[in-house]
Amino acid sequence: MTLALLSALASSGSVFGTEVSTTPLGTGEVSVFTFDGGVKIHNFNTKDVMEDNAFVVESKTGLVAVESLAFKKDFPFWGDYLKKLGKPLQAVLISNHPNNAAAWAGDAPVYVSEEAWKAMHSGSTKGIMTGLSKAYGPDFDTALPAAPKMLSLGEHVFEGVRIDVRTDGDGNEFLFPDLKAAYIHMMGSECHSIVGGAAHADALIGQLEALKKEGVTLLFTSHWQPEGVKAMDEKIAYLRALKATAANARSKDEFIAAMKKAYPKYQGEHYLDMTAGFFFPMKK
Repeated sequence: MTLALLSALASSGSVFGTEVSTTPLGTGEVSVFTFDGGVKIHNFNTKDVMEDNAFVVESKTGLVAVESLAFKKDFPFWGDYLKKLGKPLQAVLISNHPNNAAAWAGDAPVYVSEEAWKAMHSGSTKGIMTGLSKAYGPDFDTALPAAPKMLSLGEHVFEGVRIDVRTDGDGNEFLFPDLKAAYIHMMGSECHSIVGGAAHADALIGQLEALKKEGVTLLFTSHWQPEGVKAMDEKIAYLRALKATAANARSKDEFIAAMKKAYPKYQGEHYLDMTAGFFFPMKK
């Protein structure tokens, strides 16, 4: 994956940082992006069945983590890795993956927005976690943060790093303007996406277009390796093709078959099945 990651970012034409290195961790790997000024982002791709990713921003004074991991087996690896960085973990920002951050972050304060916290208790995040818990059993951690601090929308500064917190459905988008980087829950240029209908597809296209206009050249997500501008363009084209395919298909099965034919190498067929259910509810 190291070569693939470097090639994908290089071909994007983006200026995302001055150095990229990768090291094994658990059954996955950590990619380290070093930016001008010395700030680093350490991204842990667990390579589990859901391709879970989480990352931490390292400044001169401390660490700020974004999202937790899904499976208990990865917690000790990530916790030990962060301890070896030799700097205090000052905050954990949670949006869509609340899975027991305390298990690897210790007593570091956890920050959650009001909309994300609500979704964890009675919205889409709760529903997804319940379903995944049934699918994967006790290996999947469903514990929520015990006493999180509420994270308001707008710009914050953590350990000298500017972070703009924005609404993104039931979660949040995090923009790092000085790093030309951002976090959203899902993208994956070579993976099918969960799309909840034509309006949702338009919203995702608008989100990616807006990030590009703001100068974002490096995008982090919870279910794929970090990607650049070329990958964002590929996902935009995919979403437009998906909308057109759904509009022309006469059934759920016809839609799925057409998408598989158009994107034969794409992973995440279970995501495609979910998308088909949104476009063709109660139809086969």
